[in-house]
Amino acid sequence: MPHIVKRKLRYIILSLIIPISTFGKTNNEIQQLIDRLSWESITMDHSYYTFTVNYSDSVVQDLIQIGQPAVNVLFDNLTKSNKTVIIHMILTKIIEPENANDNLPMVYIYQDCNNLIGWHNLYNGVIWEWYSKSNNSISQKEIDKAVFYWRKRIKGELKPEKIEIGKVFENLQAEDQKKYPCRKVYDNKSGGIKTETLFELLDKNLHYQKFNEVFTNLGNDSTISKYDDCFFISYGADGIDFRFDKDSILTSIFIESGYQGDLPHKLKYTDKKSIVESKIGKPYKSGTYSDCEWTWYKDKYLYIDYFSDKRIKTFAISKK
Repeated sequence: MPHIVKRKLRYIILSLIIPISTFGKTNNEIQQLIDRLSWESITMDHSYYTFTVNYSDSVVQDLIQIGQPAVNVLFDNLTKSNKTVIIHMILTKIIEPENANDNLPMVYIYQDCNNLIGWHNLYNGVIWEWYSKSNNSISQKEIDKAVFYWRKRIKGELKPEKIEIGKVFENLQAEDQKKYPCRKVYDNKSGGIKTETLFELLDKNLHYQKFNEVFTNLGNDSTISKYDDCFFISYGADGIDFRFDKDSILTSIFIESGYQGDLPHKLKYTDKKSIVESKIGKPYKSGTYSDCEWTWYKDKYLYIDYFSDKRIKTFAISKK
């Protein structure tokens, strides 16, 4: 009997020690992990116009797993500009996961009217930029904003913010127009485009003759944006973008508010969600990202995104 008691006692002691030695991290060990963070720690997947943060970096995963014990050390490193954004993402995951929306909204930055030089990214209220010549950067203003926000959040003196992405991006575009003024005047020539033409172009190679006709009609004001798995031919003044896969096959057509041509099923860009659904019914699938809603009409090859006030944000024609 005493032998059994001894074994039980030893088991209890081990059960108390093992979790601490296996999962516990000292502040020094947490700092060593943070020292390995950089812009490259922000990993993501890309599909169409959507970038999705996937947190595949092993150091990022470790810090998220450590959770609350890492918060103060993470905050102490928030002012380091090459770590600010990824630490902001990790803190969001730990402290307010309800705001850890992994979709990464962005708005393009153009110089000389149609020269794409980069874009603004937005994650839980913090903005940073990617430029083709200098890669990622964040302003001191945004660093200070992140520090103020997390200092208050950690102390419990501030509630999570509700970010209106549409308004944020409208302000950014207005600032960009002042910084990179466009003195050229491009006519919007999209009025003559027909719905049947757009559907005909889907799944066709860029060398298909109809593309030449459409692009000629739209005019010489396009921008080409290249990625690893696709490229875009965009007509900003006309409110229409064409997405091609790496084999130059057209996969999607994105239509914005400036577009003046036909839309399928007698839809109008000014239609709100209730009007859209009265015309074409409920979507096959729907979901939310940040303060926006996406819908997919599978049988109609349509994607429609809405702002929080149910205005159409983006209209896309795609078979996928």
